[in-house]
Order: sequence, then C-alpha cells, then structure tokens
Amino acid sequence: MGRTTVVAGGTAGLGLGVALARLTAGDAVTVVGRDPGRGAAFLERAAAAGARERATFVAGDLTTAAGAREVVARLQERHDVVDALVLTAYAPQLRRRVTAEGVEASLSLYYLARRVLGEGLEAQLDRAARPVIVSLNGVGVVHGRMRWDDLMLERGYRVVEATAQGGRAAELLAVAHAHATPPRRARYVLVHPGFTRTAATGLPWPARALAHVAGLAAQPVARAIPPVLRVIEDPPAAPLTAIDRGRPVDVASFADVAEAARLEEVMTPFARSGTPR
Repeated sequence: MGRTTVVAGGTAGLGLGVALARLTAGDAVTVVGRDPGRGAAFLERAAAAGARERATFVAGDLTTAAGAREVVARLQERHDVVDALVLTAYAPQLRRRVTAEGVEASLSLYYLARRVLGEGLEAQLDRAARPVIVSLNGVGVVHGRMRWDDLMLERGYRVVEATAQGGRAAELLAVAHAHATPPRRARYVLVHPGFTRTAATGLPWPARALAHVAGLAAQPVARAIPPVLRVIEDPPAAPLTAIDRGRPVDVASFADVAEAARLEEVMTPFARSGTPR
C-alpha cells in the first residue's frame, strides 16, 4: 500500500515534480498551493495518469502563520496519517514585505509556515510507520546568518540577505525539531537540490524573464528530485540529515542548538497566535 505524501508548494517546479513522482510510485498525494488553476492542472495530470483518486489539491496561503494554520486544519480533516511532508514553498522577495502578523516575508515563508505545518501535522506523522519531513533549501551552500539586531530586516533590505537568513532559519527549524524534548518520531531531512529549472512564481514580470533566461542553464526538475524521492522511500535513521546535490552534509557544520532554541523562542508568539510581539 502506498504512502501518503503532502507537498507544500506542490503545484509547480520541484514540488510538482515530487508530487507527480510520488503519484507514479503509488502514494496518495496532497499538494498545497495558492493558485486554484495550478491545482486543477495537477489534478488533470493525475487523472491522465490514472491516479485521480489518489490526488488532492488544498488551496491555501502559506505566507502567514494564520494561512498555514488554515491549511493544517484542512489537511487534518483529510488525512489521519501522513508519511512524508515535503516543504518546498518559497518565493524570493525582491522588495521588503512584512506580513499582517509583522514578520518579514522571507522569514515567514522559510521558517514560520514550515514550522506551523510540521507542528500541526505532528499527530498525523506520528501515526506513520517511518515518518519524514523533507525541507528544500540551500543547506551547505548558502551560509546565511540570523540578523538578531534586525530580524525583520528593516534596515537596508537586500533580497540575497533575506533569502540567506530565511535559509538559515529553515536550518535552525530542522535543528530544533531534531533536538525536541520529548523526541519527535519524524526524521527531518534538509535537501539542497542544486540550481534547478523551476517556476518563477510570485515574481514581477522583469524578474520572471531574468529567471527564465538563467533557468536555461539549470538542471531539469527530473534530475533534481531523486534525493528527495530516496528519503521519502527510505527515511534515514538519524533525527536530522542534510544533503547537498546528492552528497551528505555534516550536520555539525550548521547545527547550533542554542541558536535554534533562541529562534524558536523569538518566533513562538507568531507561530502560536499570529499576532505581533
């Protein structure tokens, strides 16, 4: 019997590639995305492959904790068990944007939404035989840092720095999960697939055009997703694993437990209530 896989950001790019591959493998697959048109297209592709009864689309906005909580509620209604939660949702923010909850948008997408999804589906994951959470970000490549004196990037916003901080936050989220008390059953895997030809969603037209040109030199999705598919099929034994373009990354190189705990404490009011500190 196939697994149940949930893919956040599964209507385009890498997320869509993972979702379709898992359908082919026999999983029940639920994708989460903002665009109903893309969701319908996913369901049409599932139907064409003879897998419509195993495919579900959940419309939701993961840019805020409140939106992520609404998605969690819908997923809880649909699934008693989740074997794999794949976290891919992210869109570069060319200009500084703050959510209604007071969180800088990159930090909200990279950290807050992923945290709410992981925590909200913990019971479903715990019911699986070998549960795994797979988070796609630049582990081992982009050496981001938390800007503790300006966490919401109010001073001199730059998209590269915002993305790097978001990626670092996603790493620390994984570290916190792996060191939780009591221990969590789901294994956590950070995967950097490499430069991939994917959808430039959420960008204005000039940036989408540049992304398209750059993407001509990137690897296709089919070549990028095997590391993700492997850990879904066979989750690692370790609480935390990191993979950079198919190669293992030493977890000790980024696993600062104290910093992970600090970020968890700072962001808990947002994760739990969605209200500004």
